[in-house]
Amino acid sequence: MNILNKIPKVLEEKTELAPKVWIILAVGIIAIVLLTIFPKKSVVSLQVNNQSFQLQVANTSSEQQTGLSYRKSLPKNQGMLFVFASSQVECFWMKGMEFPLDIIWLNSTKQVVRIAADVSPATYPHSFCPLTPAQYVIELNAGEVADTDIRLTQTLRF
Repeated sequence: MNILNKIPKVLEEKTELAPKVWIILAVGIIAIVLLTIFPKKSVVSLQVNNQSFQLQVANTSSEQQTGLSYRKSLPKNQGMLFVFASSQVECFWMKGMEFPLDIIWLNSTKQVVRIAADVSPATYPHSFCPLTPAQYVIELNAGEVADTDIRLTQTLRF
């Protein structure tokens, strides 16, 4: 007999256990609802030229559309990784951005195919696009590409 079959009997008996069962059920339901509404954001670590960045992964279309928009700033050594199902030409713009970014496009083997450094929010509505298809895009605080010496054709590891 599993626990779900025991619950009605426990509640009928009106024992001390009945309120505890209701509390456990309520907490479980609340936890499931919160995890559904606010799923844990996945984060990956990017190691490049002795520097480490924590990248929040944006792999749903909703996460990708919002990106880093409407944030006041991005903590140092953090960024966002956009993951696409396949290599494609994905253009980025600075809609809703409040701070400048370095944008890095990588192909399916994680080789850098384009860098747009120090892109200002004032560039909106201009779009920045790679010349070749990319499967990944990384956004970092402006200046991080230069500070870590990230270069075209370099393979990044995350």
